[in-house]
Amino acid sequence: MKKLMIFVILSVFGALAFAGCRHHSPEQRAEWITKRIASELNLDEAQKAKLSEVAKAILEQRKSHKAQMDATFVTVTDEILKPELDRKVVEQVFEDHHKTMKQDLDIVFVKVQEFHRSLKPEQKSKAVERLKELKEKFSNCHGD
Repeated sequence: MKKLMIFVILSVFGALAFAGCRHHSPEQRAEWITKRIASELNLDEAQKAKLSEVAKAILEQRKSHKAQMDATFVTVTDEILKPELDRKVVEQVFEDHHKTMKQDLDIVFVKVQEFHRSLKPEQKSKAVERLKELKEKFSNCHGD
């Protein structure tokens, strides 16, 4: 239970800290990321269009969950203020989050799959290489 409480508290403070660091809108960040991917993988115009569709689908899902995210935040902060955490409430927050993630996957996966199919083998290899670099770069952030 102690680990769960620490996780919830760190999650809330992490979310607040991350929200405070934003200098760009989600759309601006998505545009920057898609341009970076397009550049690093040397995407052609058709591939860029497919990648843009992935970003658009993710942004649409994010917007559709705004009210739910706000309600979850209130639930979590209310729970933190209580003398004792209610396991059922915390479990419900996790269940709701996982349900939302599953729904998002069902919607976004088709777009991701279309983009993936458009990639050439060398582009897939470059993507894996880059992911390995990022894993190495950020592995120290997690104490690994």
